[in-house]
Amino acid sequence: MVTLSDIDTIEFLVGRKFPPRTLAVLPSAGKTDQKVSSRLSMTERALIPMQVADHRAVLRAIPSDELEALFNRRFFHHPNADADFDHWSKAAHWTLDEAVALSFGKERKVVNSTALQTLQDVSP
Repeated sequence: MVTLSDIDTIEFLVGRKFPPRTLAVLPSAGKTDQKVSSRLSMTERALIPMQVADHRAVLRAIPSDELEALFNRRFFHHPNADADFDHWSKAAHWTLDEAVALSFGKERKVVNSTALQTLQDVSP
């Protein structure tokens, strides 16, 4: 049975496969992203809504525990990305990157601006 949290997970996973820039070429998006739109043929643009619907259907058919595993595949969800607050509470000061990572409960050596750069266009 699909629950509300599964639906949010499904939408997240759809957004991972079809980044906002890709979805921005759809007529339902209101305005189109001209950079993406110019790279796609009319046929490719016409297929996106069907591909999104198919991907949602596939994700809805996956059991909740497997869906959760797919969601948690990002490096910042792994246990080694969790902050060691005992260590960081003893520091005399934090850099901006350290403070931001710690505010999310993450270890700055794992979750930092450089590591997140690759996800800039694909992960909300």
